[in-house]
Order: sequence, then C-alpha cells, then structure tokens
Amino acid sequence: MPLHGQFGEFGRCIQTEVETEEELPSRIMRAHTFASPDIIYIGEIKAAVAAVESLRVALGSNTQMVVATIHGTDIVAALQRLMNFAKEADGENAALNLSMSLAAVMHMSLNSQGEEKQLDVPESLFIPFSGDFSDSVRALLKTGSLSRLAENIQQQRNVMFRHGAEVYLRND
Repeated sequence: MPLHGQFGEFGRCIQTEVETEEELPSRIMRAHTFASPDIIYIGEIKAAVAAVESLRVALGSNTQMVVATIHGTDIVAALQRLMNFAKEADGENAALNLSMSLAAVMHMSLNSQGEEKQLDVPESLFIPFSGDFSDSVRALLKTGSLSRLAENIQQQRNVMFRHGAEVYLRND
C-alpha cells in the first residue's frame, strides 16, 4: 500500500521497499541515520532476519514503535512462529528480547459477508511495562512458555470487558 509522502502539517512517511529480507537491517539503519522515525512498519515477518531485526529495533529506543505482521492461527501461534524465526539467528536471546520489547499483539482476520468485508479481532494482548499482569506475561515470554499465555489473554479480556481498557493504562 503506497504511504510515501506528507501527512498533515508535521507528518511524513518515507516508504522503502526491500527486495530481500537481508536488506532490512541496512535500510532500517539508514532510516535511523537520516530520518529518526517515530514508527517503523516492518510488514510481514517471513524469515529469521526480519524477526531478529524487528526485536532489535524495538529494543533500541523507547521513543520508537515497531509495527509488524506475522501469520498465525491465534496470538500464541503467531508469537511461537516469531520466536522460532528469531531463535534461528539470535538463539536464546530471542525470548529475552521479545519479553523486553513486546507491547501489544492483536489477532485479526478479514471476513467477507457478501460484498462487505469486516475486520474481526478475536484476541488481543496489551502488555503494560509495569504491574503484576505485565510481570507475569513478560516472565512467560522470557522463559518461552508461550502456551501458558492463553490464560493471560483470557484474563485480560475478562477484566477489560468488565472494567474497560483503562485498567491496563494506569500507572499504579
């Protein structure tokens, strides 16, 4: 999707296509050197290079957000796929990097109903950077116990349904 250009008075998108995933690190380094972007969209993660680079960039700054996509039947499957890719190139550091950088995951699908398309979000996981919930989720990510995340996802969904998302946005 073409995004390159000026957006509003202060926004600018610099879109760069890469031919191979091996080009990704140098392209991101170039963007950091010349543009210092606030948000980095990596697109679909299909191999180890993109997985490691997305985690590396997310750890590199607390002022930049990294957005990427990866296919999976649910959140746990997608995170497991990301972890497997990242472990290929980064070994056991992959789990630590994921636990320190992940802020949110959304499982989305596009459903067609006749001519209309509807976006469905059956699961989400928002991970604040402090608090008991955050600590338990990050511990599971750090140890690679991803299958146990399903309980946290359901717990968060129940709390958010009952009390709203603000519960996870407070700085208590």
